Amino acid sequence: MVNDNAPNEIMSLTATSTSPTDTLRQGDLGTHASRTFMLAELGLLFEAVPASANEEGYLHAVLDDNVLLKRTIATRGKSLRHLRELYGLTSRFVLFGPLRELWAHDAKGRPLLALLTALVQDGLLRATGGVVLEAQAGALITAEALAAAVEQAYPNRLAPAVLAKVGRNTGSSCPSSIASRR
Repeated sequence: MVNDNAPNEIMSLTATSTSPTDTLRQGDLGTHASRTFMLAELGLLFEAVPASANEEGYLHAVLDDNVLLKRTIATRGKSLRHLRELYGLTSRFVLFGPLRELWAHDAKGRPLLALLTALVQDGLLRATGGVVLEAQAGALITAEALAAAVEQAYPNRLAPAVLAKVGRNTGSSCPSSIASRR
């Protein structure tokens, strides 16, 4: 399990800026408390926005052009927030450039690329890594097992209903990514 309070091994990957939005996420638990890793939305966004676009281009595409096909501006804003939490959507985030570049070259590997990027950003998703990595190929990984791994990593931090949702969300993120490469 990854300890979010561990020495700054991951922080050596950050950009040189000192702004909190420019660095890898540290401290909070993650997007998977309310969403999956949003692979479909990321794909729609990358289809609509050229790789050369800046952060404003992604913001405009989601909020103004509604490339994610969300019904309300509030839902667009929430989706944009979660995508930024998971993937940065800016060149200031050190992993976004490689994600965006590799996305164009390996359609089959896209789920795994997204998952690897999300793992860096989302402590809840990282907490389930041991369960997934220790499972035999083709084995059923239950939402309950994933939720138990999160509870072990973050004892008494999440209510039972939230843990159950995290188990379902992480379970929805991992199998499609792993299956794309097995």
